[in-house]
Amino acid sequence: MAIPPRLMADPTKGGAVFIIGMHVHDWARPTDWLPLFLAMPRMMRELERNRVLGMVSARYCLWGRTIAFVQYWKSFEHLERYARNDEYEHRPAWLEFYRAASKSGSTVGIFHETYVVAPGATESLYFNMPPDFGLTGVTGAIPVHARRETARERLHESGEPGPPA
Repeated sequence: MAIPPRLMADPTKGGAVFIIGMHVHDWARPTDWLPLFLAMPRMMRELERNRVLGMVSARYCLWGRTIAFVQYWKSFEHLERYARNDEYEHRPAWLEFYRAASKSGSTVGIFHETYVVAPGATESLYFNMPPDFGLTGVTGAIPVHARRETARERLHESGEPGPPA
C-alpha cells in the first residue's frame, strides 16, 4: 500500500489525547512498582479488545525512569466513562495503587495528562506516515496542499483565526 506523503488530521473534528504513565524512583523495590507496571498491559488489552469503549490507538513510550502510553480517544466522554466504571480494569487498579502507595512511600510516581482536541484547535503534519497515525486515527486524514503549508495556515483553515502573528 502506498503511504500518502503529506497528511494532516482533519481540523474540523475532535477527540481526546490521554497520556498516562509512571516514574520509578527506586528500581531496587520492585514490590512497590511492579504491580502498577503489570496493571497497564491488562488495561491496554481490555481497551484494544473493546473498541466500543472509545480508545482508538495508543503508543508506548519509555524515557529514563518513565514509562508511559499516549492514547488517542474518540472523545473525553469515552475516556471518562472508562476511567470511572468499576467493571473495567482501570478503576480497581487505580484504587489498589493508592492503597499500596500509602504504604510504600515515594518509590513510584504516576501521572496522566488529558488534552481535549476541540475542532479547530489543533494542527498536525504527517510525512510518510500511516494514514491512521496519531490524531488522524481519531479525526481522519486529509491531504496537505498549497494552502496548508504552515502550521498557521492549517489552524486557519479549520475556521479559527489561528494564533496571533
